[in-house]
Amino acid sequence: MREKGLTAKKVAELSGVSPTVVQNWLTGSVPHNFLAVASLSNALGVDFQWLLTGVHGAAPTVNALSLGELFDIEPDPSFSGLFMLEAKRLRRKDGA
Repeated sequence: MREKGLTAKKVAELSGVSPTVVQNWLTGSVPHNFLAVASLSNALGVDFQWLLTGVHGAAPTVNALSLGELFDIEPDPSFSGLFMLEAKRLRRKDGA
């Protein structure tokens, strides 16, 4: 933001979130809306991975970065019981 001379309000507009969400990001909150981070990375011309994780350079391998490194994992008692989960692999739309 400083390098580009942007305010939190402008960053909020570019990413499609409220200024409060941007303030939360600036104080260390983990973004939950990855589409907003993608929009912001495109608008600023910066790497999505770097913007989300702070990791520069080549993309990490699948085993190099765990979800525990990106998120705080909290037990949630509302998720007790039986569940049926469906997992689908995501593929980039541009064919990459």
